[in-house]
Amino acid sequence: MQHEHLIALIESELLKVREARPCRVDSDDAQREATARRLDDFHCHMPTAKFLYVPTRDLWPGESVNSAVKDWPDDPRKPGRKMAPSKWLQKMRPIHQLTWAPDEAQVIEDRVIDTGGWTEYKGERVFNRYRPPSVLPG
Repeated sequence: MQHEHLIALIESELLKVREARPCRVDSDDAQREATARRLDDFHCHMPTAKFLYVPTRDLWPGESVNSAVKDWPDDPRKPGRKMAPSKWLQKMRPIHQLTWAPDEAQVIEDRVIDTGGWTEYKGERVFNRYRPPSVLPG
């Protein structure tokens, strides 16, 4: 009799734990929300058809960008329809070259770099991989 009472008590406590713990789907949704990237985190590197992830400067494949970006953008040509982030980035945030240029902006507009230096070229965009050093207190 006492044994049955202990079993009932344990089952009751287990039920409380299960109800208090979110189910796996909720946990996956929360994880996905926490790791969601924004369109602003990426540029499309046109020569390679890869996507530059600005925080790390790594190039990602389009499928990874589509999986990582939670909020898909509206298609500018078809109001009310969503567009894959990789397609949107190809049209709206292309970059044509990568460089390392300490005195330049992160995205350099209307110029390209070649062996002779910078050349004016309307519509071109160059991503500057340079990151200024962190200033440490002390």
